[in-house]
Amino acid sequence: MSDAIVKKGEVVAITYTITDTEGKVLEQNDVPVEYLHDTDVRMFPKIMANLDGRRVEDVVDVYFDADENAFGEHNPELTYTDEVENIPPEHRAQLGRIGAEVMFQNDAGDTITMRVVRIEDGKIYLDGNNHLIGRDVVFHVKVVNIRPATEAELAANQAQSGAALH
Repeated sequence: MSDAIVKKGEVVAITYTITDTEGKVLEQNDVPVEYLHDTDVRMFPKIMANLDGRRVEDVVDVYFDADENAFGEHNPELTYTDEVENIPPEHRAQLGRIGAEVMFQNDAGDTITMRVVRIEDGKIYLDGNNHLIGRDVVFHVKVVNIRPATEAELAANQAQSGAALH
């Protein structure tokens, strides 16, 4: 096992599970996500602070209160309601259950994933907001690798292979 520790200037690879406060899994990522420790804006600062000084195989639990708005504020412009009968018949089976997701594209080519949040009285309610907005959640984070950042990564303030968590 490596003697490397999580510190500024290191690229850290993590896996994580997000649960609610009762332990129900809301999201899980077993594919390592890399970030540049202490400077990468794509990683939650609270997670970075909790990982500081940790080693490979260490696991931390980081609690986010709904009031922290870690996933942004609910945007009513990302909600949509329509009559179920207006859904093309070929899409009704896909959208006929709570939690189903569908991707929409506007004329400019921008895409958004929307979830079915309610179906009642002949109407379907879709929401494009992050499903974690307004929830108390716990990130269970495991350090899987630590390596020195390259000059390019240091200049960019982010890991080259990293993916955003927020």
